[in-house]
Amino acid sequence: MIILVLPVAVPLILYVALSLPSVQGSIARTAEKELTGLLGTEVSVGSVSIAPFNRVVLSDVGVKDPRGETALQIGHLGAGIKLFEGLWNRRIVITYVEIIDLDLNLYRQSRQTPLNIQPIIDRFKKDEDNGPSKFDLAVNLLVIRRSGLTYDVRDAAPADSGRFDPAHIRVDGLRADLCAPRISDSRIEVEIKRMAAAEKSGLALKELRADVLADMESLTIENLAVELNNSRLALNDLTLQSPLGGGFDLKNALRSPVETLSETYLTLSDLSPFVRGLEDIDVRVDVEIETSGRADSISLEHFDLYIPESQAHLSAHGLIKGLLHAKDSLSVDLRRLNVRTSVPKALDYLSKPASPLNHLYRKLSALAPLGDINLLGDLSLTPESIDFNGALDTDCGNIDIDCGIFKNRTGGPLELDGVISSMAFMPSELHKSLAPLSNIAFDAKADLVISGSRNIKGIAELSVPELTWNGTDFADINANADFRGNSVDATVRSSSPALDFSVSGGAELSGTMPLTELYAQVNNISLDPFVKGGRLKGDLSFEFDGSVRGRNPDVINGWIKVSDFRFSGRNDKSLSIPRLELDAHTGDSARSIMLRSPQVDADLSGHFSLRNIANDVKAVIAKVYPALLPADSCREISEFQYDLDLRIKEDSTISKFLGLPADIIYPISVRSFGRGGETASVGLDIDAPYLRNKDKLIEGTRLSVMLDAISKHSDVTAHTSFPTKNGMLDLRIGSEGSVDSLGTSILWKIDREEDYHGNFDFATLFSRSEDSKDLLTDISVATSQMVFNDSSWTVNPALVHVMPGRISVEGLGGHRAGQSLNIHGVASADSIDRLIVDLDAIDIDYIFDSLNMSDAVQFGGRATGSFYGMKLLSGDPVLYTPRLKVEGLKYNGCVMGDGDIRSYWDNGNKAVRIMAEIVGGGGSKSEVDGVIKPMSSELDFTFKADRAPVGFMEPFMAAFTSKVTGEVSGEARLYGTFKDLDLYGDIYAKDLSLKLDFTNTTYTTTDSVHLRPGMISFDNVRLTDCNGKTAKLNGYVAHKYFHDPTFRFDITDARDFLVYDINENQTEDPWFGLIYGNGKASVSGVPGRVDINVAMSTAEQSTFSFVMSDAEQAIDYQFITLRDKNKAYKDSIAALDPTPLIVRQLRERIRRQEEQTSSDYAMTFDVGINPSVAVNLIMDPVGGDKITAYGSGQLRMSYNSSDGDLRMYGDYKINHGTYNFTLQDLIIKEFKIREGSKITFLGDPYSALLDITASYSVNANLSDLDESFLEDRELNRTSVPVDALMMVRGDIRQPEITFDLDFPTLTRDTYRKVRSIVSTEDMMNRQIIYLLALNKFYTPDYMTATHGNELVSVASSTISSRLSSMLGQLSDNWSIAPAIRSDRGDFSDVEVEVALSSHLLNNRLLLNGNFGYRDNSMNNNSFIGDFDIRYLLNRAGTIQLKAYNRYNDQNYYLKSALTTQGVGIVFKRDFDNIFSFLKPKKKAKKKDREDDQSDSPAPADAAKKEESDSEKSGE
Repeated sequence: MIILVLPVAVPLILYVALSLPSVQGSIARTAEKELTGLLGTEVSVGSVSIAPFNRVVLSDVGVKDPRGETALQIGHLGAGIKLFEGLWNRRIVITYVEIIDLDLNLYRQSRQTPLNIQPIIDRFKKDEDNGPSKFDLAVNLLVIRRSGLTYDVRDAAPADSGRFDPAHIRVDGLRADLCAPRISDSRIEVEIKRMAAAEKSGLALKELRADVLADMESLTIENLAVELNNSRLALNDLTLQSPLGGGFDLKNALRSPVETLSETYLTLSDLSPFVRGLEDIDVRVDVEIETSGRADSISLEHFDLYIPESQAHLSAHGLIKGLLHAKDSLSVDLRRLNVRTSVPKALDYLSKPASPLNHLYRKLSALAPLGDINLLGDLSLTPESIDFNGALDTDCGNIDIDCGIFKNRTGGPLELDGVISSMAFMPSELHKSLAPLSNIAFDAKADLVISGSRNIKGIAELSVPELTWNGTDFADINANADFRGNSVDATVRSSSPALDFSVSGGAELSGTMPLTELYAQVNNISLDPFVKGGRLKGDLSFEFDGSVRGRNPDVINGWIKVSDFRFSGRNDKSLSIPRLELDAHTGDSARSIMLRSPQVDADLSGHFSLRNIANDVKAVIAKVYPALLPADSCREISEFQYDLDLRIKEDSTISKFLGLPADIIYPISVRSFGRGGETASVGLDIDAPYLRNKDKLIEGTRLSVMLDAISKHSDVTAHTSFPTKNGMLDLRIGSEGSVDSLGTSILWKIDREEDYHGNFDFATLFSRSEDSKDLLTDISVATSQMVFNDSSWTVNPALVHVMPGRISVEGLGGHRAGQSLNIHGVASADSIDRLIVDLDAIDIDYIFDSLNMSDAVQFGGRATGSFYGMKLLSGDPVLYTPRLKVEGLKYNGCVMGDGDIRSYWDNGNKAVRIMAEIVGGGGSKSEVDGVIKPMSSELDFTFKADRAPVGFMEPFMAAFTSKVTGEVSGEARLYGTFKDLDLYGDIYAKDLSLKLDFTNTTYTTTDSVHLRPGMISFDNVRLTDCNGKTAKLNGYVAHKYFHDPTFRFDITDARDFLVYDINENQTEDPWFGLIYGNGKASVSGVPGRVDINVAMSTAEQSTFSFVMSDAEQAIDYQFITLRDKNKAYKDSIAALDPTPLIVRQLRERIRRQEEQTSSDYAMTFDVGINPSVAVNLIMDPVGGDKITAYGSGQLRMSYNSSDGDLRMYGDYKINHGTYNFTLQDLIIKEFKIREGSKITFLGDPYSALLDITASYSVNANLSDLDESFLEDRELNRTSVPVDALMMVRGDIRQPEITFDLDFPTLTRDTYRKVRSIVSTEDMMNRQIIYLLALNKFYTPDYMTATHGNELVSVASSTISSRLSSMLGQLSDNWSIAPAIRSDRGDFSDVEVEVALSSHLLNNRLLLNGNFGYRDNSMNNNSFIGDFDIRYLLNRAGTIQLKAYNRYNDQNYYLKSALTTQGVGIVFKRDFDNIFSFLKPKKKAKKKDREDDQSDSPAPADAAKKEESDSEKSGE
């Protein structure tokens, strides 16, 4: 019975006993004791729970290391066992193991010390003599949850956050599910179903799966798969040497190839704990790897990485050795390394906003032109060397690379050996900075051993056979350097025509004063490919030589010479410097630097440091103005001393070459000094007596600055004088300061008739805020006076406070009677602060004058209103004026009306928007809308005009007119920059009146004017002159933004049109007159030059006078000598004038230019002259010798006023006219020019050829010639008409003059008798003089006759001449010549006659006659009444109606009448022969082929025709 009960009772008792808490607690204490003894360290067990006979659970198990720190802590440890199966099969079967909240803490004090649990591990070691232990168990399930471990090397510094640190490892979240069907001493089977963990660096094992089987022969790993956050690794089945068998060798453990399976990929961000910068790069890399060999010698059969997103690909095969050895033995040998990628696609990925590498896009975007790149070659890597032999293939070209670098890890030198070359590479495709370099071929070689920066041995060579820079090809560029430790020699040469130079030099780098020598011979360098444009385009050549010792500028000694520096620019700008020498010397006592050249000399000497001299000067300034330089104000001023003497010579080549605003025409002196220590001070003095800006002279420019750090005082003065468009401006500035305070006074004066002067005084105080240390500036403006155009303004006292982000203004402005300007408020970035500008009747003319805008854009008027500004110191300022009233708004000097203006600042476009309404006289209203962009100096205005005055267009037409009046309506746009403007629109001009200055004529029109960019045009405009005559006008004014204007006006369809109206007092030209024309004309030109071309025939009422005498100065006569009696005095004064000659010459040129404001004229006239036109040829303006003629001809005249060259061509045939003949003011007679006379012009008008026959008619008594005429039976009277003939032939300057007598009423016999008496030239001259002077014949001495009273004759003749001269001034249409004659003193034989001649009815009616009375007993008829009347029936005068009355001087026995009368028609025609006379003229050759037709005969042909007609004419 007992035997039957025991098997049941014992287990039951044990189950009950083991379930008791007291028993379990006892077991826990026992376990603690036993485990403590086993492990040799303290072990604690919180509780034990036993479920007999198959489950044990331990809670709160803790194990401490020998140092007393917790090494292991397990919150829950449970296990189940199949006890009976183990007893039965003698094999332990563990059904499950559950580990929860495990925390393993491992550490060591340093990398060389053992782990903290090493003593515990050592207690489990068994003696090898006992042999291996036999065991066999199975674990059906191992579960690990919420576990972790820590490993620390305590003396190692921690790595950055997010980086894997092998010295500080912390794993959390460890969880695993494992199954081990068998674990024995001869076989292990483990199935890892799932394992995951996370390390503090961010490395996360998402899942690990594998099947592991190990026996005594091998270890097999199957189904291995590792997954990280975004990566996956899957390998083929691996076979290794089993560690269960003896003699495990890690080097030879691998017994199968290693090959990745499909869907193996790596995301770069998962590697971020190991590689910095990969944190956000979620780029997937597909991995294919196939290896073979041993662990210490891995053969890469296949290695392939592929990035799908950027299509980048890397492949290689090779050998990796020494992985299991020390780092020094590691080597990588890759063959056929191939890296391929598409750069544009890679950049496309980077450019995506979501890309974490988006910030790299801008930096790398320039590489896009590389296109598809392919790096192919062999790469060898060791810890001490890297060697590559291959090529880089890109869309920009190929580069061959064969380079090796070696560096001994023990600290040896760096060795570099290699060749990099390319047959053609295009760097311009890589980056915009390389755009000029479109192609290069190069071969670079180096064999160097580098032990330090100053110890290099070996050679380096560069050869560039081809290079293209900005389209220019260069060739044969070579450079080499020979390094010999502490010295180097180098050369660079190029032999291209556009790049021809050689440079050689050397450097000895050892010692404290290394030597550097350089020599360069530049034969030619064309800078065109290297500069974008401007003045630097050209060829450069020079020679350079230099030798310098020293390591830094403060100890340098040596010299530099540049000789034969020449630059020849493409824009005619060149620069030549024959020599330039720079010498530097540093000694114990002082140092000096000297510069010498033809343009600049400079000397700098003293004790100073070039590197610190700027800081030393700042320190001196900071003592006087500490608030400006607070960082330097506390710094002690070091001991230094320098003196600078700079002299800029009177050489304008550099200023012209650099395009400086002023030329140096007199030496400029620049002096400066600096002292440190106890006499700390700095000073600067610039003296430029004379500068030239174009044709403007800038005088007396001087600047003086002095700062004393000891007395803390500053003094600044400045002065200059320069011309403005309003006059010479004299500007003076004076300023004194001390300890952050500065008082300044500005004085100015403009030299002009009106008073312009003033002064502006203000005080400035600098300080720093106590809290933020910001700079504060307080400006106090004092009361002062300014005078503008004789109007005195008072500058108001004001305060201006400036601090960062805020400017407050109080009372800034000025006032005068009826006008004021006031600025007040705050300027800041805050919208509640406002700055206000109040205007009260301010002349805005001053504003536009000060802006120095184009003369074609000048506004004026008196403005009243306010401007408001808010947020002025922000990026979005607000400025506006709600209403600005401008009284008498002027545009370009023309009053447009009263303006009402609204304006605001458009911050988006950085422009001032202006909207205005202008109300003019008569209710006219115009609108203006536009913008002004001050930042870019642009404006754009639209004008809508309604009967606006047109005077504003005067500046646009100033090239040809000085007066424009009228009204315009329409729309126009004015746009451009302040200096370059343009117009667009169409306007209607009403009563538009323009005065042409060069013809002194004014024309009026009502028509449209077209404004286009660069053009103002007129189309078929009807012009009306002052007499109501019309013509048609087409023309334009072309311009380049109202610069360089050109104009052309074509006048057609003119008839009786006034084309010239200048009298002798209005011109200095040798002609003047009043000319009406029929035909056409054109006027063209540019400012300063006008070309006039006229093809017209003259109309009636025209007069033209030409001064033929060119003897204007007495010096033309060699027999007259002029002497200046004050010359010696003037020369002595000039000798005392210290002003340089070039300055005096410039002043004289400026004076002449100011005086010479008129334009030069180039005139060409092709004129058909009609007989109705009076032509006056004035030979002697003083004496009164002149020809007044009426005739016809075709003349061509050209004249250039710039040089006074006058040319005339053609024949002028005289129909009739007068010649005022004077002789020493004693004889003044008016000769009648007979028809058939002519004047021929062959070029020089002063050498015209005369062919003139003129007559002076007088009644003279033949008895004075011989008393026998008293008894001549053929004479009815002895006092008969006599024509004194004067024939003028040849050059007008020295004509041949002959005289003759003509008796129109004498018989032939009587005439022969007279000629027998006047038979010699001498007698003829005597008779002519007597007839002209005394109105009587000269009685030859051989004649025995009773002579009259000569004194009475002279007196009566003189009276007649003076009366004739006085009466001749009464009218140009009448010539009245009274004659009083008497030979006896008692006037018993007095004769009174009046000679009348007239041309009336536009020169159609011609009258000539003598009327008078004679008291002479010898003559029966006492009345004198001879006259001749002709009326021209046509304009040419070829058909005339004639009537006459003549006294019968001949004694006709058949006639009893004393006079003869007649009436008839006269017809005249020129012909060559009788056939041409009978042949009718063609219509094409009609004279009146409408005189106003535009085409006229060519001047040369016309002259020839007139000459031919004159030679072959007949009547």
